[in-house]
Amino acid sequence: MSKTKNSGFTLIELLVVITIIGILSSVILAQLNTSRNKGTDASIKSTMNNASGAAQIYYDIHNGSNWNLVCTAANGLGPIMTRLGEIANNGVAACSGSAQNGWRAHAQLKYQTGYWCADYTGTKKLCTNVPSGFTCAPGC
Repeated sequence: MSKTKNSGFTLIELLVVITIIGILSSVILAQLNTSRNKGTDASIKSTMNNASGAAQIYYDIHNGSNWNLVCTAANGLGPIMTRLGEIANNGVAACSGSAQNGWRAHAQLKYQTGYWCADYTGTKKLCTNVPSGFTCAPGC
């Protein structure tokens, strides 16, 4: 009599491997979502920080006459500030400016709790509440 050797995997072995792969993929997908949200926050902060420098250049080019145009000028920085709302994925994003009082913009962050604020003084910081006025006030 000859012995036949069965080669292959049993059903239990296959189920164990599939279960392990499922657990590992769920952990990876959870981390991927966190990374996406952090990336969105980084994009909001970067756009805001770049807009701050661009606003100062715009103000200097126009002989320091009007901060209001930073938020509203069709050919100026208005589109940059509008982009904040697109980046925030329908979150809160706003810009306010006044002729001589300055400007301030903020956008709601997706991963962190709070708002990223930038203003005409060069301040860029995280605020827990919606900022008001024309600066990122210390208590915002």
